[in-house]
Amino acid sequence: MLVPLFVAPLLPPADLSVDYRTGVGLTIKADGITHVQGSWFQYYAPGWTRGYYSSKYNEQKVTKTPNGFSATFVSPDRLVSGTVEISRRGDTVESKYRFEWNGDVPALVELAAGEIYAEPWKGSKPLVDGSSPSAHDTTEFGKRLIASNARSVTLGNEPAQLKISGSPGVTVFDAIGYPQGWAEGRSVFWAGREGIPVSKGRPAEVTYTFQLTGSFGAES
Repeated sequence: MLVPLFVAPLLPPADLSVDYRTGVGLTIKADGITHVQGSWFQYYAPGWTRGYYSSKYNEQKVTKTPNGFSATFVSPDRLVSGTVEISRRGDTVESKYRFEWNGDVPALVELAAGEIYAEPWKGSKPLVDGSSPSAHDTTEFGKRLIASNARSVTLGNEPAQLKISGSPGVTVFDAIGYPQGWAEGRSVFWAGREGIPVSKGRPAEVTYTFQLTGSFGAES
């Protein structure tokens, strides 16, 4: 006897609009809502003893490509350089970063691959690597964590979803009320990776994808 299997309905692709600008980074709109409200990265010394470069305050050379955008960056002292490639295919936006470092001592990179508008996802239960996460970290920051070093994080359910995937891994935390200037007065989740190692002759390559499916109400 064959037992019918339950198959979750496939959500239709969202109507996406993608942009990438120097000082702002990546933005993704779907049905009038800006779901990814920016992206940025910064180079720093271990222990946060020194900052070397931030994409928020330095010019990037951005060009339009057939499927998205391409950007290059170089610091004034030539210690920092690299590329950003943004491409859209259907309901998915891919961002690829290459971080190069020419300093004599190794450095680290923090990448905010996306500042995610939080309002549509409040109250929904995220899926981390396909399963519901269990909360174990009771520290103040730990209570904000949605996922740490995961392969993928899915926010929402029917009628709409946002799936974030990352290599080498994605961390997502609730930045509402987080005490840093970029989060002040904003309803956002931070999605990205901290502590990406770079050294002379050994660049880091990082890839993130954002998949938006379903139907969203218009932004108020």
